[in-house]
Amino acid sequence: EKNHDHALTIVISGRVNECKDYTRSIQLIYALNESGHKINLIMLGRLDTTIYGSKIKHLADQANLRHPKIITYFDHYIEDETFGEIISRCDCLLAPLNRNNSFLNKCFSRKNLIDYHISNHITGSYEEAVRYGKPIIYPEWFYDPHPAPKGTFIYESSTQLKDILISLLRDERAS
Repeated sequence: EKNHDHALTIVISGRVNECKDYTRSIQLIYALNESGHKINLIMLGRLDTTIYGSKIKHLADQANLRHPKIITYFDHYIEDETFGEIISRCDCLLAPLNRNNSFLNKCFSRKNLIDYHISNHITGSYEEAVRYGKPIIYPEWFYDPHPAPKGTFIYESSTQLKDILISLLRDERAS
């Protein structure tokens, strides 16, 4: 029996900072809900009071005014047990790494970015996807020219990301 009321739950894990494109992610989740697709986003990391954190909190609050609880965020440290429970219940992880992030561009060449990411956890999303058996979505540039690991969806544009999310939502509803 198909569940047409099921909402797809996407998690972006790790502290909320400019290394990840939260603006695009929130705007996309909002737009998908506006067009009738039930997709929720959990920002599973501390949202602090920096200028960037305040901007993201405002965007999330605005989205939640029209579509209550589509964006969840935390203003405190998330205990390991709670963190694990949320990831185990989600449908997919999203690592919307921001290619134009000054921190990444200043410190790393394109050649060693993947190695640094994996060894130093710019985002631990890949390890969490493997640990919890969840699909994960990355921007295409992150793996280019390397092949993406099994269970990884890659996108080049917001349109491709939207299509991946809609496809995952349809798969969830069909199961």
